[in-house]
Amino acid sequence: MFDAALAIKGIIADLVSDLYGVEDFEVPLEPTRDLERGDLSTTAAMRLARAARKAPPAIASELAAALSEAAAADEGLAGAVERVETAGGFMNIRFARSFWAALLGRIAAEGERYGRLPSRGERAQVEFVSANPTGPLTVAHGRQAAIGDTLARILSFAGWDVEREYYLNDTGNQIRMLGLSVYLRLRELKGEAVELCENCYRGEYVMELARKADSLFGRELEEMDEAEAVARLGRFACDEMLEWIKADLERMRVRFDGYFSQEEMERSGAVDELMREFRAKGLVYERDGAVWLKTSAFGDAEDRVLVKADGSYTYRTPDMAYHADKFRRGYARMLVLLGPDHHAHTSTMKAGLKALGFDSSKLEYLLVQHCTLYEGEKQLRMSTRQGTFVTLGEVMDAVGVDATRFFFLN
Repeated sequence: MFDAALAIKGIIADLVSDLYGVEDFEVPLEPTRDLERGDLSTTAAMRLARAARKAPPAIASELAAALSEAAAADEGLAGAVERVETAGGFMNIRFARSFWAALLGRIAAEGERYGRLPSRGERAQVEFVSANPTGPLTVAHGRQAAIGDTLARILSFAGWDVEREYYLNDTGNQIRMLGLSVYLRLRELKGEAVELCENCYRGEYVMELARKADSLFGRELEEMDEAEAVARLGRFACDEMLEWIKADLERMRVRFDGYFSQEEMERSGAVDELMREFRAKGLVYERDGAVWLKTSAFGDAEDRVLVKADGSYTYRTPDMAYHADKFRRGYARMLVLLGPDHHAHTSTMKAGLKALGFDSSKLEYLLVQHCTLYEGEKQLRMSTRQGTFVTLGEVMDAVGVDATRFFFLN
């Protein structure tokens, strides 16, 4: 697609080189603040005054005359530039009515395709939302969904081959606690008096999960011991919550190309393989019974624990394995949207990946701030674990999808 502004910048740069001997001149060109003066304006003459050893008005006059002649002779700009005028050191460019008429016709013909850049032949990945499947999506997740999806659309429009990915934290203690929460609510449905543990999930959705679990495999659960039932319910509740999440995202017009399961990654041995690689490179050491990674040697503020004293991995370890997998998939650019409480995590991840020999500059983190909601003058405090939150679905019910997306992007 022909870009008239870019063509004008190129012509001015060539003229600056020919007339004043200044190479690689970065031409300032922007829309005029007053359309009475023209469509585009440049302060190139002012910036050239010292190098050209001339007053800006004299330079502007020379450039204006040369630009008018060059534009008329240019194949793409012929007939497009009506006139070039000066005002002191400013040079103002006005396009002809025929140029605008042709441009509007092209926009109408191409529709949403207008302005799309040709393919770069490079792949980019945007990872966003990635909310734990332990509860419904809330307003905090909604902001990430809107921003991540918009960035992915912009990158695609700019010629990148974009893949949208959701990192699914579907294993570990939080899934066990979700299973335990459903298990206790299920016992409550049976008439037992139960007391929820401190870390149990308390939202009404947990009771809804318990009712569905009872209708699907109530008798089967009764024949299991508690540990087996909790594990089964944790898997069931995680899968159910993921379907709820997908439904809300689909409704918000946010679609993912893939959901990357942490459980499947760990089962594949990728995390253990990562540790073997770190050990083979001499990048880890033991202290206080834990295994530490020498992240401070690669730009992090301090070394970080990968394996706790009890032999279990910290949250960093599978996350590093996941990001290493991204690099091996060959993306030229990777964007990751995180909440504001993950600031320190970003430098650790980049240090770990750098230690593995990856170009960490290809990985960009964007911290997305939380939302604050008020009911009258009162600020609403939200917690998925406590069951006190406003869901993304409730926001869309109240104001619609378009307004929801606009609000989060504004």
